[in-house]
Amino acid sequence: MIRPYFHRKYPWMMLIDGIFIFLLEFYSKFLVNYFIHFLYVLNILEAGIVLDCRKWSNIASVVFALVCLRKFFYALYTMPNPKTIAEFSFNFLALAFIITLINYGKVQSLGKIQQELLYQELLKAYDKLKEYSQIREEAVVLYRIFQESLTNAIRHGRCSKIEIQCKIDHGNLYFHIRDNGIGSTHKIGGGFKL
Repeated sequence: MIRPYFHRKYPWMMLIDGIFIFLLEFYSKFLVNYFIHFLYVLNILEAGIVLDCRKWSNIASVVFALVCLRKFFYALYTMPNPKTIAEFSFNFLALAFIITLINYGKVQSLGKIQQELLYQELLKAYDKLKEYSQIREEAVVLYRIFQESLTNAIRHGRCSKIEIQCKIDHGNLYFHIRDNGIGSTHKIGGGFKL
């Protein structure tokens, strides 16, 4: 519980773990101590999982992998035989696979987070688009009503003065159009008699 918190806050503290494991391995009487090698692998896994930034997790994992393979390099240099070559190759490929797998998991999780954020943004954009289209439809309807009213007042009513009053009450729009024209006669055909 405490280790992941400190390692996330201070990524360099992973090096302290690496130094302790290195000292244990350095004072070990065996050339290759597999228990300590396993501790390096655990430290690589912890660095990959706990550290948020891929840069820090990659740096820590590669440093631990190189320190972990240090004795295998030495064994390969002093005793170049098929056994040491096979051990070095196996451990090198296993560590490379672990680091690659951790990076793949981080890329997948980042991709999923980005996909989720994109989906949320698309939903917000769709909602705004619905609002804008509804506002546009309302504006077109109001424009048509005012256009027809003014056309009727000017063309058919022969007015010289038009007064428009608008008010919004409880979310409803009320408007009154008054003119000094002759008004509507029943002789005019067609239209809605606005």
